Amino acid sequence: MIEYWNVLTIDLITRTEEQESIRNLGNIFNSPWDTHTRDIAGKAHSLNHIEHDTIRSMNEPRIHFAVNCAANSCPDLRTEADRSDKLDAQLEDQTVLTLDNSSKGYSRADDGIVRVTKMMDWYEEDFDNGDLNK
Repeated sequence: MIEYWNVLTIDLITRTEEQESIRNLGNIFNSPWDTHTRDIAGKAHSLNHIEHDTIRSMNEPRIHFAVNCAANSCPDLRTEADRSDKLDAQLEDQTVLTLDNSSKGYSRADDGIVRVTKMMDWYEEDFDNGDLNK
């Protein structure tokens, strides 16, 4: 489902030719994550459905480092498909790659403050409620 999320996001951006923000594709009543759907096995699925009902139900916080949200700060897309026999290693690799990239992951400022990806704020409950000491 990770690839399907990424493909559906790319499909949305390329169909609309939006270049600023995926958020520009929605309004107060309809978000692009709810309105852009495609069929999987004959049933329409939105980005929100894939993310919240499928991907996040895996209870695997590293999954957030494999899902691209069409923003510069999002994790980069992998150059290979995720495979069940390699998924643990792929998620670990993707997490390290993202966190090692100071424009996407984390950085240490001269003042000693560690700044982490905004995604970890958005999905705080998936990351031990923000407790980075675990």
